[in-house]
Amino acid sequence: MFVFPVTMMQQWCVPIENLNVIPQTGTNNQDDIPMDTWYRYNFAAILFLQSEIGSGQKQINGLQWMFGTSVSSFTRPNITVKLYHTTDSVIPASPTTSLETQMNGVTNLTKVLDDGTMTIAGTNGNFSTLFTFDENFCYNGTDNLVIQLEDRSNQMGTNYTNMWEGSTATASDNKGCWARTDSGYASLSPVRGDFRNNVKLLY
Repeated sequence: MFVFPVTMMQQWCVPIENLNVIPQTGTNNQDDIPMDTWYRYNFAAILFLQSEIGSGQKQINGLQWMFGTSVSSFTRPNITVKLYHTTDSVIPASPTTSLETQMNGVTNLTKVLDDGTMTIAGTNGNFSTLFTFDENFCYNGTDNLVIQLEDRSNQMGTNYTNMWEGSTATASDNKGCWARTDSGYASLSPVRGDFRNNVKLLY
């Protein structure tokens, strides 16, 4: 009987199933998260609980954001999107742009977009794919999930892009953080709060 090496077993994940899950459906229309395209630099992170995503491994191969405005099409360069597991259920009290170093139990950090380009296009009320994954993410079905976006585009936009997002009940839930500036990525100081995007996880 053939026995798989441990390394091969650890890398195995549920294959793509052409399914999706929407962890939350918020009803606020805001421009801050995941980015305010009037600004040159943005940072945002949102945390979803395992109970919102569901148990069982999922090979996440795409993300879609729900638009709150209709946007024809424009590109945003120098974007990195990270997915990773955490055992935390809230964002830390004083988050930074190195959030992954502040969270507990972080595993499987994956750059699903590595300094790439987003194409911002969609219609109000619909979910849109903004980029193609560079690498799929194997969600373990046990831990909580962080989606982290780092915008170093140094590009002041002319399109006002809103996304639908929702409160997680009270500000004390603190499952999101964001920041925006024109002065440089290093000067970003994220603020945590209770807002999270309406995001569709494709797997």
